[in-house]
Amino acid sequence: VIDDPVSSFDYQNLFQSFGFIKSELQKAMPMQVFIFTHNFQFFKYIQKWFTELVKDRDEFNNVKEKNTKYYIIKNKLVGDSTDRKSYIEKAPKFILNYESEYLYLFDLIYKKAFRETDDDQERDYILPNAVRKFMEIFLSFRAPGVKSLNRQLKQVIEDTSEYKIDDSVRHRLEKYCHDGSHSMWQKSINDMDEVLLGEIKQVCVDLVNFIEKTDPKHLKLLKKKYEN
Repeated sequence: VIDDPVSSFDYQNLFQSFGFIKSELQKAMPMQVFIFTHNFQFFKYIQKWFTELVKDRDEFNNVKEKNTKYYIIKNKLVGDSTDRKSYIEKAPKFILNYESEYLYLFDLIYKKAFRETDDDQERDYILPNAVRKFMEIFLSFRAPGVKSLNRQLKQVIEDTSEYKIDDSVRHRLEKYCHDGSHSMWQKSINDMDEVLLGEIKQVCVDLVNFIEKTDPKHLKLLKKKYEN
């Protein structure tokens, strides 16, 4: 049993800790291993390693896919009291299937743009926040050091001179990120923004097309991993 081996480590120490644990387990050849962690990146290291073990039986001959399980510890309040009760359940699929929040957000956006045929407006209402957060991450490595989403977007477009990007698309993405994700004012406590609900699919299409024009190789990798 390995209990929470990393705590607030930087990435270098995190990977070194993983490497040490992997090396020691390979020496020990245990019949069963329990590893607890609260660190998502460390969890993904472990998950990837266990997945590889299933494919490479020479390392641990007794490893089988059905014997590799992932769980999450949750807690909830008991009745009306402030006492918390912990319980264990299987890890949710979105934690197991995605290597990062960035990839999860892309999948939400891509599904809405090209794969969903239903009209679930209740789910659509939270998508502007996903669009903005995804754009902030994408633009941060496409235009590092540039402050504000608008300036980053402008910089990326200027750096992609071989492509023509319609100004209406740029303005729609800017406005939607700002007004849709966190409006500066609330018209009424009874309002539901019909524009927000009506344009989300087109905004998702615009965003995917924007990535394709400005960084086609990046989009190809994203689609290759999650399109199927």
